[in-house]
Amino acid sequence: MNRNVLLAIPSYSPDDSGFQSPVGETYTYWEKIISYFLTKADTVEIHCWKDEKAAINELKEFEGITVMTDDGDLCIFTEKKTHALSDFLIKNHVTNGRLKWFTVNLISSGETVLHSGHWGTELAVYGLSEEDHAFITKIVPSETDFTWW
Repeated sequence: MNRNVLLAIPSYSPDDSGFQSPVGETYTYWEKIISYFLTKADTVEIHCWKDEKAAINELKEFEGITVMTDDGDLCIFTEKKTHALSDFLIKNHVTNGRLKWFTVNLISSGETVLHSGHWGTELAVYGLSEEDHAFITKIVPSETDFTWW
């Protein structure tokens, strides 16, 4: 198969902040997808808006993490995948009912395997296998929109 797919999770903006929240306000699908695709990645890249101070301070605690600033509004963190970072992404991804990070990219040998954007409501998977496709379709909400290329 080895195609690419963009998944638009049914979402809404609960206030005027522009923050997207999944309908049903649960990130169970996100946790399972990240867990699955972390096994295929060697590097994690996380983007936070600069005003998301709590998320930024948590990420700065990881040893070996690299911070680079982009366009003045984002903090971008990059780190080789470790057990501690993987565990953190899977078990500590929500604060106050919201996903902590605007973007999470899982990368293997310099190529993005999975892109999670807009606080986990838009996911792009690259080089999707038949096994990956079967897994994802069981996990995401039934109203998810799939765009293939």
